[in-house]
Amino acid sequence: MKKFLLICLLVLSAQAETYNLAGASAQKAITLKGDDSVNLSGSSNQIDLDGSGEGLSVMGSSNKVNVRAKLESVDVMGSSNQITIDGAVETVNLMGSSNKIVLIKRKGRALPSVNRVGTNNTVTEQNSP
Repeated sequence: MKKFLLICLLVLSAQAETYNLAGASAQKAITLKGDDSVNLSGSSNQIDLDGSGEGLSVMGSSNKVNVRAKLESVDVMGSSNQITIDGAVETVNLMGSSNKIVLIKRKGRALPSVNRVGTNNTVTEQNSP
């Protein structure tokens, strides 16, 4: 019985968390674990992501996001966001407009595939500092 309760507690504590960030002009650092994800719908925020998670969705505008996390996807549906990706991201989906994406190149790590559906988005590649 004790073993069963311990297993139940471990399963419950390992559930994914979704961070829903709305509002304006906030600064936030988030460390993702497991299948965590972030939904950003505010404006003029500065967000730093570390750790490992499922994905990031940016629906807001004029945000600055630094991604150092391992993510399956980064989905950008907002406008005028600046996103720097220096983590292991599989896919970037650009559906918004006038967003600036910077992909940091590191030896031994593939750059994400980029799907461009939106308008006036720019994607640049930079060598790691």
